Amino acid sequence: VQMNNDLLRQYVDGIFERYDLDRSNTLTADELVVFFNDLLGSKGNNQKMTLKQVEQSLRAMDANNDGQITKT
Repeated sequence: VQMNNDLLRQYVDGIFERYDLDRSNTLTADELVVFFNDLLGSKGNNQKMTLKQVEQSLRAMDANNDGQITKT
């Protein structure tokens, strides 16, 4: 499934609006735990990701190694 840039931006903005609790334009590991577990639950998967699992995933996505995902 392809998304155009505007649709993708709206999707990302929605994620940050919902999960960036301190409005820092970043998603920390703690905020990502909630996001990933909500996403899994919405797909009918009742497994929960742990903070450790999210931190491992975050390392793979964290371009500047600051321990968070930054919205640009």
